[in-house]
Amino acid sequence: PVSKPSGGGHWLCVVGYDKTHVIVHDPLGEADLVNGTTLSASARYARYSRKNWGPRWEVEGPGTGWAIIAER
Repeated sequence: PVSKPSGGGHWLCVVGYDKTHVIVHDPLGEADLVNGTTLSASARYARYSRKNWGPRWEVEGPGTGWAIIAER
């Protein structure tokens, strides 16, 4: 759960963002970030609040998440 994130992680693709959310495609499913479960078999344009996504992305603490940024 977001209150105590853990795990090895996996790749997902952030396809957009705004001030309060990131928008992702995730082949492993749409995450229930608060409870640490999966809501669906795949996620296309799933909106995750930055408040709940941040702790999952930076599971080892602030500044530990990383990404590959690709531009056209």
